[in-house]
Parts: sequence; structure tokens; C-alpha cells
Amino acid sequence: MKKLLVFILIVFAITANAQDSGSMVAVTINPEAPLPGMPFNLTFVIDYPFADSVSVIAQPFSSSITVDRISKYPRTFETQTRTVVEYRLISNTSGRIFFNSFSIYTPQGVTETGTFTITIGASPGQQRIITPRLYWEGAPLVITTGERIVLTLRASNWAALQPPPAFFIPEVPAGVILSAQGLTATEREGGVVLKLLLIPLTQGEFVLPVRVLQYENTRFEIPALRIRIISR
Repeated sequence: MKKLLVFILIVFAITANAQDSGSMVAVTINPEAPLPGMPFNLTFVIDYPFADSVSVIAQPFSSSITVDRISKYPRTFETQTRTVVEYRLISNTSGRIFFNSFSIYTPQGVTETGTFTITIGASPGQQRIITPRLYWEGAPLVITTGERIVLTLRASNWAALQPPPAFFIPEVPAGVILSAQGLTATEREGGVVLKLLLIPLTQGEFVLPVRVLQYENTRFEIPALRIRIISR
């Protein structure tokens, strides 16, 4: 599997993984500093000339993002024709927006962009959005079927009023038992926002994808969690 460089103007840089041979993909955002309610374009320029043979598959967007339009067309850059896929998006709020990996399919293979983040600026007079840092504390990389573990989601450097733990509960993937655990006052004061009891029933991979939730003026950017499950 080879590495391909994917960039978004001067805003950020990410690395894309290509399965099979893949195609070189450049990603741009315009304007570079969008505001809430302002349309902006997320554009993929794919090094493959025949647009009808190119597909871009996106994971679900954040609830704060509205997809206004998607277009796909060939375009000639100097002497070479490439495929352009353009998402016209509108953000309803300011702050950082997480995007899950986009999958670009061409006859040459599959390119994964990986996850990335853009920043939506605040409109004048708009309420300030608080974004605490969240992380899964001490989550293992590998567990066995039937094993019972507790997954702890914690916020650092944050003392604001928390929403109830039920606010953070994810959808339960197939093949596992996943249930929320009660929090003590000490745990909540220490930044714990969610505890989940996980019991895997079958081998495979347990995955909780990236999620972005908003509670009043606080945005919670919950990182992905992956745990490999092996047979006992």
C-alpha cells in the first residue's frame, strides 16, 4: 500500500492511503476561512481523465453541515485532463468541523483521504463555541470475546456544566453488548463524560466512528475508537 499526499490549500495537510494502485488526489477548500451560513466548496481533483468512471464516497457529515450541491466533471489542467468532484457545503455553526475519510474509486484502484478538520470562523456577534478536548482513556488495542471492559470518555481542561451521559451514548455496533455505566460526582468533576461496558460476542473489529455533538454553546468532537476482537 503506497502513500499519496493530499492537501487542502495552505489550511492543512493529510496523507491518503491508496489500495491497489490508486490515483493522486488533491483536495482544496474555497474560501479558505468560511463563515457560518456561507457556502464553501470542498473540491477533489483526481488524476484520472474519465469522470464517468470516478466515484467519491463520503461518510455521514456532521449534523452542523448542509450539503447544498455535488458536481462532477472533467477539467483540463495545462495539457492533462483530470476529474473534479466538488461538494458545495454550508456550516450552521462556527468552530472545527471533522470530516471522516472520503473513498475515491477509479479503475486504477481506491484512494482513502483519511480524516481531516477545517475551521469555520465566527460571525460578528456570534456566541463563542467551546470545544473541550475529548479522548478515550486507556482503551485497549486488542480484547477477547466474552471479556468485559469499561471504556472511559474523558474531557481535559474543561469545567463547564456537562450534559447527561445519555447525550454521548453511540449506536451499538453488531456483535457486542454495549451499555452505559453510572458516573459518580467525583468522576464527573474529574472530566469523565461517559463510561461504557463492552462485552464482545464475536471476533472481528469493534469500531466507534468520529462523532461531533453540540450541547448549547459546547461542541463535543468525539474521536474514533477501534479495538480488535480475537477468539478466546
